[in-house]
Amino acid sequence: MKNNKNILIIILGCLFFGGLAGWLIRGTDDHPDHEHFHVAEDGTIYTCSMHPQIRQDGPGQCPLCGMALTPVASGAGNNNPFVLEMTPEAVALSNVQLMRVKSGQGTGKITLTGKIQTNEQRVKSLTANFAGRVDQLFVNFTGQEVRRGEKLATLYSPELVNAQKELLETAKIKERQPALYQAAKEKLRLWKISDEQINKIESSGQVQTQFDVYADVAGVVMVRNVSVGDFVNRGSVMFEIVDLSSVWVMLDAYESDLGAIRKGDELSFQVATYPGKSFAGKVIYIDPVLNPETRTVGIRAEAANRNFELKPEMFVSATISAAQASQSGLMIPKTAILWTGPRSVVYVQVGNREAPAFEMREIELGPRVGDDYLVFSGVEEGEQVVSNGVFAIDAAAQLSGNYSMMMRPEVKTLEVPEAFKEQLTALTQSYLSIKDGLVASNVQATQQAINPTKASLAKVEASLLDGKAGEIWGKLLGPIRSSLDKMATTSNVEEQRKQFEILSDNLIDAVEYFGIVENTIYRQYCPMAFKDQGAYWLSGEKEIRNPYFGDMMLTCGEVKETYQPGKRVAAIGGTSEEKAVPASATTHDHSAHTAHDHSAHAGPSASKSPRTAAMANIGKSHVHVDYAAPSVRGREIFGGLVGYGDVWVTGAHMATNISFNQDLEIGGKRIPAGKYAIFTIPRADKWTLILNKNFNQHLADDYDEKEDVARWEITSVVLKESVEKMTFEVISTKGNEGKLRFAWSDRSFEVPLKSL
Repeated sequence: MKNNKNILIIILGCLFFGGLAGWLIRGTDDHPDHEHFHVAEDGTIYTCSMHPQIRQDGPGQCPLCGMALTPVASGAGNNNPFVLEMTPEAVALSNVQLMRVKSGQGTGKITLTGKIQTNEQRVKSLTANFAGRVDQLFVNFTGQEVRRGEKLATLYSPELVNAQKELLETAKIKERQPALYQAAKEKLRLWKISDEQINKIESSGQVQTQFDVYADVAGVVMVRNVSVGDFVNRGSVMFEIVDLSSVWVMLDAYESDLGAIRKGDELSFQVATYPGKSFAGKVIYIDPVLNPETRTVGIRAEAANRNFELKPEMFVSATISAAQASQSGLMIPKTAILWTGPRSVVYVQVGNREAPAFEMREIELGPRVGDDYLVFSGVEEGEQVVSNGVFAIDAAAQLSGNYSMMMRPEVKTLEVPEAFKEQLTALTQSYLSIKDGLVASNVQATQQAINPTKASLAKVEASLLDGKAGEIWGKLLGPIRSSLDKMATTSNVEEQRKQFEILSDNLIDAVEYFGIVENTIYRQYCPMAFKDQGAYWLSGEKEIRNPYFGDMMLTCGEVKETYQPGKRVAAIGGTSEEKAVPASATTHDHSAHTAHDHSAHAGPSASKSPRTAAMANIGKSHVHVDYAAPSVRGREIFGGLVGYGDVWVTGAHMATNISFNQDLEIGGKRIPAGKYAIFTIPRADKWTLILNKNFNQHLADDYDEKEDVARWEITSVVLKESVEKMTFEVISTKGNEGKLRFAWSDRSFEVPLKSL
C-alpha cells in the first residue's frame, strides 16, 4: 500500500513539473485569439486554414485548433487587405472567368419551377337533386371523359314517386284547383325535373319509378362517390367533373424574385414529356403570404390545354417575362455575387494577365432582372468582375488573411438621414468649383467659388444628426468654416492652397462618415505637395487635375479612393495613415514632369511601358490623352512587333484613351464630348485611326467594331530619325484649332483638331 502511494506521488509530481516546464517554454500569453503577424526573413507567412487570423513566420501548430500551419504568401506582395494577388497558374486552376460591368436594360426574364394543377374554377361538383337509390351507373371509373348532357346514373326515388302521384291527382282537378296543380308541378321542378319530363308523366298518366342524372358540363370525372345500390340524399356529391381545357401552372418564387413579377406577366414553360416544345401562359395570382418553411411565394398562371397534353402534377420549368423589363442601370451576373444580404460582395479585376489581382468590393444590390442584378453602388461601368471561380478567390483571400466575405472590415460610414446626405452632396459639388479655381491657379476664380460653398455649408442641417454622427459633424464643421473664411480673405494662391488642404481633409472625412447620394467622387493624392509632405483633395473626375501645382504638374498624383453613391467606406487607412509614410519611401523626379508629359502615377515604375499623358486646351476644349509608352529597344516595330492590318491598341497594356470636355472636330468629323479608346490599323502607307467607346480594355482583346464612334483613313509619315519611346502630343496651333501628333520608331501621323 505504501509503495502504491509513493508511485502515485511520483506520477503527480511529474505531471506538475512537466506542465510548469511547458508553460515556461510556451510563454505566458493567455490571449490565444490575438492576431499574430510575423514574417520570416525569406518573406514566407504561415497561417491556419481554419483560423486565417493566425499568422507567423515559421511552421507550427495553430494555438486555437492545433492544425498544422501552412505557407500562404510572400511578404513582398500587395499589402492592401482588400486586394488578393494570385499567380496566373492559380487563376487557371480556379477556372476564373471575368465579365464586364455594363449599363443596359434587363432581359426581364426569371426562371422558376413548379407543376401543373387543375383549374379550380373549372371544377364542377354534380350533386343529387333528390334522395334515392342508385340503380344504374354509366360512369364506372375516375378519369372517364364525359360530354355535356351525357347520362351518368339512374336513381329510384320514393319521394319522386309520391310527387308524381300528387301531380296526376291534381291534374284531374286543375280546372277547379289550379293552384294545387301548379304547386305539384313546381315541386317537381325544384327537384330538377324538366317541363318535358313533367308533360310526359302527365300525358302518359303513368308514374315513373326511375329518373336519370345527366352531366351539365363536359370534362373528366375526377371523383366518383357512389356505387350501384347506394342511397344518396338530396345535395350529396355524386361526381366531380373537371374541365381540363384550361389548367393552372403553380410556381414557387423566392423573395428576391418578387420585385420583378407582376400580375399579367407573360410566361412560357416546358414539360419533360415534350422536349423542345413550349407552352404559353399568363400570371393571374400572386400569393399574399410567404411560406415560412420554404421562404417562397406561390405564383399561379393560367394556360390553355387545347389538346389535353398537359396533365395535372406534371413538373414544369417556366420563364416569366417580367413587367419591369424596362429597368436599366449597371448590371452584373448573379454568379458573380457572394450573398450577404442587400450589401453583398464581388471581386473586381485590378491586375492584368501577367499579374492577376482581385479587389473585394461591397456592392448594394437592386432587384433581379433575368440572370443579372441591378447594382446601385460598388462598381463602375467597364470594370471586370469575377463571374466564375469567385468562391475560390474568396477562400484564397481568407486563407491569406485578407478581407473576405466572412472577414469583412469595420465600416466607417454611419447611418444618417437621406436629407443630410443630399445637403453634404451639394456642399461637395460647390467645393469642386474651388478645386477648379486652384487647378487654374486663378485667385479670383477661387474666391468667387467661396460664397456659393459657404451658402451650401449653411444649408447643412446639423439638427438632422444625433449621437456619434452629431459629434463628428460638430468637430468637422469648425475647420471647414474657418478654412473657407481664410481662403476668401487672401489673394495669395499658395496660402489658398494651404487652407484648401484643411478644407479637403475635413470634407473627405465628412464624405466617408456620412456618404453621398449622387455623382461618383474621387479622393486623389499628390505625394509632392507641400515639399513632399503630400496632400489630398476631392475630384468629380477620375483624371488627375492637381490643385496644389496647377499647370506646373497638372497630372501629378493618383486616385486613392472612389466614393460612389450609397457605397460605405471601411474604417481602415485614411489620410493620416498615408501621410505618415516618409517622403523618402517614394521617390519623385521633378524633371520628369513637363507641360505635356506626366507620369500617371507618382514615383518610379518598373514597367517597360510606363503610363504617361499628353494634354492641351484646344479652344474651350481640354483634350487629354492617357497612354502606356513602349520603347523600341532594337526591335522591328511596324510590320514586325505590330503587324500590318491588325487592330493595334496604339500603345501597350490598357487601351490608349482620349477625353475632352467639349464637342471636338477630329479630322473633319464632329465627336461628342467624352472619353474614348484610340485604336489604329497600321499599314505600309495608309493607316486607319479608330475611336471606340470601350476605353477600359486590355490591349485589343475585347475590341468590338460595333463600339466604334468614328474611323479615319490617315497617311503615316516615314521619319528620318527613329523615335525610341512612343509619344502622343496634343498641340494648340491657333484660336480653337490644334492637332494630335503620334510618333514611334520610324512612323508618325497627325490629325487636325478643332473645338466646337
